[in-house]
Amino acid sequence: MDRNTTIGFILIAAILVGYGYFSKPTEEELAQQKIEQLRVDSLQQVEAAEAKLAAEQADKTIALDTAIQTLSPGADSIQLAAQELVLNQQFGLFAPAAKGAEKLTTVENNKFKITFSNKGAVVKDVVLKEYKTYEQEALHLFDPTKAVQDLIVEVDGKTIHTKDLFFELQSAPKTSITGETTSTLSYVAATNIPNTNLQVTYLVRGDDYRVDYNIQKN
Repeated sequence: MDRNTTIGFILIAAILVGYGYFSKPTEEELAQQKIEQLRVDSLQQVEAAEAKLAAEQADKTIALDTAIQTLSPGADSIQLAAQELVLNQQFGLFAPAAKGAEKLTTVENNKFKITFSNKGAVVKDVVLKEYKTYEQEALHLFDPTKAVQDLIVEVDGKTIHTKDLFFELQSAPKTSITGETTSTLSYVAATNIPNTNLQVTYLVRGDDYRVDYNIQKN
């Protein structure tokens, strides 16, 4: 091995030693790495604990649902009582009107076809007969999917929205009227107090665009 080769090996070794020395992490860097590792380990432990807790809670929920379903027939009564309690807390004396199914009633006169809903006792849709859209399609007075009709009633410190109540239609109205004939729709939202209710009344005329509206608490 000649002199130049020996010098070359010595320089390479020096470079490697120097690189190893200068690239060695400082004490501060080592401390920071330890802190970061501890942070990662802590996060993993927290995530594992949260996942375990969520799994345990899910198991408890499933077990509770299963227990309720497999209890004696009285379990249904317990569930109903719990539902009634929630409704009473939310709707107060209007709790009886907070459950039901939507029913639509349509009345037609010479001017329009109007649809009422017992949910909220509102006008659900109005189609004008004497007008069409630019595309010659039925002209709806408003978009039923976007229109919101609601009255706010304050009762016993609770704010009640009529749109959340199911009203009872008191009698079947005339569904097709003309001329001087009228059709009356009277909706009543029951309460848990006898002879106390919220009444909404509509009057539709046979040859008129106007619809009378009245609301009162009995």
